[in-house]
Amino acid sequence: MKILKNAFILIAVLSLTAVVSCGGDDTVETETQKEVLVAALTSQTWTVDATATNVSNVTGAPDKATFSITFAPTAEGVSYSLGGDINDYISGGSFSISEEGSLSAFVANTVSTDLSASVASITVNAENTAVTMTINVSEASARVGGIGQYVIVFSAS
Repeated sequence: MKILKNAFILIAVLSLTAVVSCGGDDTVETETQKEVLVAALTSQTWTVDATATNVSNVTGAPDKATFSITFAPTAEGVSYSLGGDINDYISGGSFSISEEGSLSAFVANTVSTDLSASVASITVNAENTAVTMTINVSEASARVGGIGQYVIVFSAS
């Protein structure tokens, strides 16, 4: 009987040890909104949405059908390079992305000496499939407000 009692205690201790050692290693790594957005921007091919893009209110507007954009990750967020006719005016720039996915610190690299450009906003839709850039354009030597605004929409393809 004593042997049976000791065997039962041994089985109970082993069972308890097996149950306690299970689990606890289920650490789930979740990506931040910044990581999700940077991955979405840098891993997709982007084409201009010509129906939503408006550059007609700026004199000498470039051919929007030629526009392209590529994104590259940076420590703060992403940098972007613009291609096509828009590249004669703005070559690219950068913006910051917070851990929560908020965009800020917009920069545009102006190529033209006749125009000055500043990015008013960059937005990405909730599905991370459309990027809208609003760029204020003015004459480089102007004393007053801008001469127009580019609204450029890119879609993931």
